[in-house]
Amino acid sequence: MVNNIYAGFLRRFFAFFVDTLFILYPLNLLNHLVLGLGEKQETIWFNIPILVIWSLYRIILPTTKLQGTIGKAIFGMKIIDHKGNQLTLAKSVGRYLGEFLSLVFFIGYLMIAFTERKTGLHDRLANTYVVYKQNVLHS
Repeated sequence: MVNNIYAGFLRRFFAFFVDTLFILYPLNLLNHLVLGLGEKQETIWFNIPILVIWSLYRIILPTTKLQGTIGKAIFGMKIIDHKGNQLTLAKSVGRYLGEFLSLVFFIGYLMIAFTERKTGLHDRLANTYVVYKQNVLHS
């Protein structure tokens, strides 16, 4: 853990934004195409699959060799456990569920900007860190 450089709030925010562009927006477009553009959507039948796909994306990718989402990979980051290892499925699920707590008043995410190791509430709960990959140049 000594040689790791922790990823800060802005880079993590932009990575999340990229994930939203590549995953949520296409799913939302599909939602409109299936349910009809401009129609009032009173059902949530398609929103549940969107939530499931988004959740699986956010849970499974950190357990792969990518060690994070596509957005994190684009910005040269990965998620590790407290020993510096790739996340297990259980650890990734715990981290993802912790993100719902981080959403409360956004404070759990703002913690990233003000903590020494750039950890949000969800990172602290799951004992994980978001760090730069070793082959990425840091300024």
